[in-house]
Amino acid sequence: MRVSRASQRGVALVVTLLLLVVLALMGVSAMRMSMFNARIATGAQLSAMTFTTAESSLASTYNEVVDTNSIMLLSLLDGETVRRCQKANDAQANGTCAEADRFDSRGLLQAQSRTDQLGVSPDFSLLEGAQLNGQQLLVPHRMEITAVGEAPDFQTASYHVQEFNVKAMTDPGTLIAQTKNN
Repeated sequence: MRVSRASQRGVALVVTLLLLVVLALMGVSAMRMSMFNARIATGAQLSAMTFTTAESSLASTYNEVVDTNSIMLLSLLDGETVRRCQKANDAQANGTCAEADRFDSRGLLQAQSRTDQLGVSPDFSLLEGAQLNGQQLLVPHRMEITAVGEAPDFQTASYHVQEFNVKAMTDPGTLIAQTKNN
């Protein structure tokens, strides 16, 4: 059976157009998948950045609290809550971070911490070996640091909390009052 040329006219054009539509759909699909993967990668990177920012803030604050000569430790022992904003140009600024305060040179991240004294440690086994120095007793105080690393422009944050004991000088009368309150 012979097919005439007139009956085949335009079939090649239709087949070519269908192939072109299929290829265009495949290209759009690949582009959307690529954009989705880029968003996932960006989210993972921001999460890692805020995590390390919070850890850096926590470590910096912890190092200052355990320094027995620090003003921060004295403030905590007086019952104050101490807030710190870690900035690129000032590692230990007092207070909370302002909108423009940034931790990194690119201006993406904020790092801040809040430190509280939770009282004298209720674990009196920690008092073993406590030293009486004149009229003061070296006892363990429970401390808590809450550190936040955030990327405000991307609405991403990472929170880290650490509790620990710091041995510090305490007046025995104050120790008895704090023990009764805990």
